Amino acid sequence: MLALVSPRGAALDAGSVGLAVARAWAGADRQVLFIDGDTEGSALADRLGTATRAGYSPVERGLPSLIAVRQPLTLKLLADHCFDLGTDPGSLWSLFAPFHPAGAAHAAGWLAERVPQLRDLGRERTVLVASSGLHADSPLLPLLRAARIVVFLAPAQTPEQVTSLGELREAAGLAQPGRQHGLLVVEGSSSIADGVMRTASGVPVAGRLPVLEDEGVLRLQGGRRERMFARAVGDLAEGLLSLLDTAADAARSPRPDLALVESAPASPAPTGGTGDGVAAAADAPEVPTWVAGGRGA
Repeated sequence: MLALVSPRGAALDAGSVGLAVARAWAGADRQVLFIDGDTEGSALADRLGTATRAGYSPVERGLPSLIAVRQPLTLKLLADHCFDLGTDPGSLWSLFAPFHPAGAAHAAGWLAERVPQLRDLGRERTVLVASSGLHADSPLLPLLRAARIVVFLAPAQTPEQVTSLGELREAAGLAQPGRQHGLLVVEGSSSIADGVMRTASGVPVAGRLPVLEDEGVLRLQGGRRERMFARAVGDLAEGLLSLLDTAADAARSPRPDLALVESAPASPAPTGGTGDGVAAAADAPEVPTWVAGGRGA
């Protein structure tokens, strides 16, 4: 399970970017489950509907309808409560959060109480949970702490912004050495070297994304800026999928060879199978070289 989160004040919405990453995974012939982990009422389903001229009602199919049935999470149940975004050649199921802030916070807490069930689902579909407005008291924190990989999408134009991300990780309990990967994706431009950002934030830089208006992120088609953003998201998605596969393989191995994991190439992940994307027992392996080789490191 991979979580993509952004702190308050970020220009890019983690839900919109997470959905773009999930689309790229599905385009690589994966079976993907995207979960809208919004806690503050960002109305991702409504924004996606506006951008794509479609209708997505979470009350009819989404976290509200899923919570209302009061049944254990299963793949069959999710099929009845997710929107199938019809990505070819893979599959992308999307589970959207409520529009109202109170409902979104309740749904996030409900998800956080079902981490074992989400891990089971991860054996069938690669799970990506996205949430904006991360703060130290977020109801989603138990789920984030259990994720194999947590990607922080954050501005890093000033030293203060980078330092505040490190402080937020500590306050939220997301700085757990050996338990999970933490990665930073920088939004917009920054003159700060990757190595300096890693020292200040506590996490290596996995990539950079240009700032784009939300509708463009959700559509990913149109002009030059949208195409540039789509290429950057595609590169990021490929690296994250490779890292998920590496982490899952290491977790399944009784004696993972960390030296091999550390030297893993930045090649595309295999397209056969789903990849569970989760593991509870093994410690997280070293960050592969596609992350460690950032500029200025």
